[in-house]
Amino acid sequence: MISIIISSKSESDLQRCISNIKETIGVPYELIVTKNAEGKIPLTKVYNEGAQQAQHDILCFLHEDIEFKKKQWGKKVIDLLSNKSIGAVGVAGSTYFPENGAWASPGVPFLKGRVIHPSNHLGMDQLDIFSEELGDIEVVTLDGMFIATRKEIVKESPFDDTVFDGFHFYDADFCIRVAQKYKVIVTTDILLKHYSHGKHDEVWNRYKEKFIQKYRAILPYTNQPLKPNWKVIKTWRVQYLLYKKDGKLTSP
Repeated sequence: MISIIISSKSESDLQRCISNIKETIGVPYELIVTKNAEGKIPLTKVYNEGAQQAQHDILCFLHEDIEFKKKQWGKKVIDLLSNKSIGAVGVAGSTYFPENGAWASPGVPFLKGRVIHPSNHLGMDQLDIFSEELGDIEVVTLDGMFIATRKEIVKESPFDDTVFDGFHFYDADFCIRVAQKYKVIVTTDILLKHYSHGKHDEVWNRYKEKFIQKYRAILPYTNQPLKPNWKVIKTWRVQYLLYKKDGKLTSP
């Protein structure tokens, strides 16, 4: 039912991810893994080729350093993408894509979703709550740690492996094109842990400029009339949750 496409740099991360998928997805699936330890193959190329190889209509593009914390997430993906007006699904994103190219920079109330990250607090993980809203929320871009879509969508709007020939802004580029024709959805019904916080280094900035240049004519891009007040930008609130060894939350 679902084809899962992964570019792998770490064998240990990959095996942990595969084991977690098996335990949590709740539906039949196939894995399409490209070993990419040296990072020589652009993520966009991995994803386009994976989409072509996929046996199923629904595709999930995953980072290997994630861990699903709720079971039956595959059923949620299938349910959402059975609606042909929806083009992509993720767990974090924004309703406003600013001129500066950094999708998370507008802050509250534009950011949506929630993601768990590792924390230095003993026995604790950090749950980043981007907004109070629960359920399925329409946005214009998604974080690339998890993007689910249909094969027909990737055929219409393949990942741009010419401009974004690395590992940055492939997700923003894909989503902003999809959002111009379909709904892009953040769902809080899928909860995952992302072991990486990401970094905005020189390489990231170089691809950001490429993104801005490509979409200068339509930025800022949004699905709502609100605009960020850059003088009073609010970040997301953070809640700490303790996890037991069995992976269950000790509090709601």
